[in-house]
Amino acid sequence: MQKKSFYLVVFLFAVQIIQAQITVDSYGTVGMPTIYQMPFKCQIKGNLLLTSVNNYGPNKETDSVFFEEQRDLGQSPTGVELRLRVSQTQLEQAGKATIGASNGEVRFWTDIVGYNTIRYLNAFSMSDATMKTNIVPLTNALNLVNSLKAYSYNFKPVADSTEEIVNQEIIKNTHFGFLSQEVEEILPDLVTNDETGIKMLDYTSFTPLLAIAIQEQQQTINLQQEAIEMLRMQNEMQQRQIDLLLAQLGGPQGINFSNREETNNKPVSTPEFPSRTGKLYDCVPNPFSVNTEVKFEIPENAISAHLIIYDLNGAEIKTYNIEQKGIGTITINGNELKAGMYVYTLLIDNKIVDTKRMVLTK
Repeated sequence: MQKKSFYLVVFLFAVQIIQAQITVDSYGTVGMPTIYQMPFKCQIKGNLLLTSVNNYGPNKETDSVFFEEQRDLGQSPTGVELRLRVSQTQLEQAGKATIGASNGEVRFWTDIVGYNTIRYLNAFSMSDATMKTNIVPLTNALNLVNSLKAYSYNFKPVADSTEEIVNQEIIKNTHFGFLSQEVEEILPDLVTNDETGIKMLDYTSFTPLLAIAIQEQQQTINLQQEAIEMLRMQNEMQQRQIDLLLAQLGGPQGINFSNREETNNKPVSTPEFPSRTGKLYDCVPNPFSVNTEVKFEIPENAISAHLIIYDLNGAEIKTYNIEQKGIGTITINGNELKAGMYVYTLLIDNKIVDTKRMVLTK
């Protein structure tokens, strides 16, 4: 009789402990060890552990300490653990909730539709430089991107499912992306297999590849634009020469230089039969950053001579009036110009003798 009474006392004591830890309100909400008026059927104060581990082993007291140390290091003694943590102490970051698995992988999956659709407001990936090694700049990304093929497609229903597909949108909607098998041949590190052999693709890693590919493409475009600009400049100078020739012949589209005057303030006139045509030499140094010397030769019977500097748009930047005859030089001060490419033309008696290029660097 005393033995039965002892068991009864132990039973009632255990019930009181359970009731102190687990509460159920009139709406069927279960609280462990808390309960408050919120529309959740089960409420747990503290962290939650879902595990496939059966027990700690023969010596549970010592083994539990060992296993807790393993968990703190992100390791699981056996099986897999899914942990849901909510901050409770001053040592933990306030207002934080974390979800993690002991095997480093959390999957959102059901046996009805396979892998599920995840919707979220924002997401961040760990990309801290201090957590990385073997950092190498990406190159040749444009060729890699050009090797990829993108498709539109629909997902198949789960073949072995006996239940009705819940999310029909996954099946009927058209999706866009790559095929893992094709990407694996080019970028094998972006493809992995799940336990059923399904090939999973890391779409996030395509972002830096696309960024570098765009940069490489832009460099090619810039080079092409520079080549086009050079051709445009050459065409502009050729057109100027044509215009000047038309002006000398009295053509209606020619550029009129008759307003240029010599130092004696007499209008410039063009001799009919000059004895010499003059000559323009390459500037030295070229390219230059401070000054450069332009050498020229003016015939003795020339009436007027000018050295004209143009920018790549054909605009007249600076004009030097040449009064001396024979061989001479003009110093071009780089401080008076902006860095870039220019053309300079020797004009004798309103006729172009020659045109050359110079480059100013800063």
